[in-house]
Amino acid sequence: MTQHRLLATLPASSAKTSTGSNSSSSSSSGKKGGDAVGTKNAGIKAEHVLVISATGEVLGVKALREALALFDPRESDLVMVSPNQNPPVCRIVSRKAAYDKKKAAAAGSSSGAAQPDLAAQQRKRHAGVVKEFEVNSTISDHDLDVKLSKAEQLLDKGYRLQITIFERGNKQSAAVLKAIVEKLQGIAGVHGTPTVANKRIVLVMDPKSKPAPASSSAPVKPSASPLPMPSRPSK
Repeated sequence: MTQHRLLATLPASSAKTSTGSNSSSSSSSGKKGGDAVGTKNAGIKAEHVLVISATGEVLGVKALREALALFDPRESDLVMVSPNQNPPVCRIVSRKAAYDKKKAAAAGSSSGAAQPDLAAQQRKRHAGVVKEFEVNSTISDHDLDVKLSKAEQLLDKGYRLQITIFERGNKQSAAVLKAIVEKLQGIAGVHGTPTVANKRIVLVMDPKSKPAPASSSAPVKPSASPLPMPSRPSK
């Protein structure tokens, strides 16, 4: 039985569907597919593509080999962006631009995530670790300010300070002690009582805990800690 006689025995709708499918398959057979979005350069299977430049200019339909010759392969890629179009659409993409875009996206996503309190972790790790801080009673105001700036940095990191003031001819150890405590009292407190022995005063200062954010807008006044008087060893 010939094909025409066979089709004549079928219902009209079936015959129409059958011929339509043949037509469709024949038209699709002329279209080379298989590319996915993001396929690059020589990995593209289509023989002809519609090329869009890196600036968005339509460069027209090109043979794949011709399209690959339009840019420097060391700096750019030909990327499939719309494989289902006829012909498929590809775009020339600068590698630097693609890298910058990816980097910006990563930075945006990480900034939205909760960041660990690294300063608090550092303070916890340094808690109880003693750093020595030594000055002479003849130290100048400028040199004392420089040393105290370094002391503030250590306290801010969570270290405990052991401060030793060596008595010299001017006998200004008590004045230097007072200046140190007044300078550091906002971030540290005196641990125990200062001791005096062998012409030197020794005191220990601990960093204060970082205050939690205040719930009210009213400013909180820091309370000044009284300076303990140095204790002299019993004879």
